[in-house]
Amino acid sequence: MARIVLHVGTHKTATTTIQKTLHLNRAAAASAGLIYPELRNQHHGLTCHWVRLPAFYAYAEGARAAWDRIIADHAAGEGTVLISSEEFSRGTPGNRVDYGELRSWLAPFESVEVVCVLREQVSLIQSIFLEVFRKNGQFPWARYFDACIEQRLGTGVHLDYNALHDALLTGFDAEEITYLPFRAEGERPDPMGTLLRHIGFDTLATQLNRHDTNVSGDPLATWIMGQLGGQCPSDPALEANIRRVFKDRPSFIYNWPEYQSVIRTFAPLNDRFIARQSGVTAGDLKLLHLEKGRAFLRNDMGAGHWMQVARTLLAAQTAAQAA
Repeated sequence: MARIVLHVGTHKTATTTIQKTLHLNRAAAASAGLIYPELRNQHHGLTCHWVRLPAFYAYAEGARAAWDRIIADHAAGEGTVLISSEEFSRGTPGNRVDYGELRSWLAPFESVEVVCVLREQVSLIQSIFLEVFRKNGQFPWARYFDACIEQRLGTGVHLDYNALHDALLTGFDAEEITYLPFRAEGERPDPMGTLLRHIGFDTLATQLNRHDTNVSGDPLATWIMGQLGGQCPSDPALEANIRRVFKDRPSFIYNWPEYQSVIRTFAPLNDRFIARQSGVTAGDLKLLHLEKGRAFLRNDMGAGHWMQVARTLLAAQTAAQAA
């Protein structure tokens, strides 16, 4: 009998890259014993039995029928079936997966494992915002940030990993749940390699033709472009010019009080999560340390910086008119 692995995200942990790479390398994966089922618009529609997603993701036959087909095709066979969608880990009350029901559907498989990649919250909160902001330049940072702190959710994405774990435990045994770090302590982020090595496909991790997608731009430069108008703040040339204002300092959308609020809120929650023997270490979830004078935050933008941005815009406009 086959085993099934549910890769449930979370959001902004290279999930799109993992999914596109596996989709485009299905034959190579299958020859190694890893089955990545082909479904229209990837695997997100498998959550539509519980989660309200845009109609684009829904399958004509319905989510339950799609699950039944996966089970009929693969449960009695050999190998490892990998399902991947960050929508499985959504946390909005009334709009999330019923893990108990899902687990009961998966009973025909020999074993079930949920794998979830976790990212420290300083970078995660900002990355979730940028994902939405790139599509809607009017998305308000202040309202979003307040919800992250007060509700521990970022547009429905769990920021308190204790709450995520508690939710998963409503359907899965603790032994069936594995957490992996987005960036292991002292290493560069490699979620795809980490995932494939964990489920026993070490060689495959180095053989697949990787397709990196959905990469965020410079955080503060992207936010500044949004403030200057336009529904979709995405202009690589303008972004590069704005980045010069930061003088090679890494930029962040936070102001300093907001950054400190993230630390106060999530450091103790992470400590509690790690103490639950989650499998990740304090170093794996160490909150990004920002140092004044080295990092460039939103409230570091003074009048002179905004003047530099204005000159950049004027120069770009003049060049465009002359072309």
